[in-house]
Amino acid sequence: MLAARSEFSKAQLELLLRFSGTVFMHLFANYNKPIFLET
Repeated sequence: MLAARSEFSKAQLELLLRFSGTVFMHLFANYNKPIFLET
């Protein structure tokens, strides 16, 4: 039970990291876009 739970949390953590990374890249691109267009 404990081993299965740790495997599940590991998969959840990887998914969360991938998701937050994607969101961060989108936010970063949207944040830099107006500045890039102005220059």
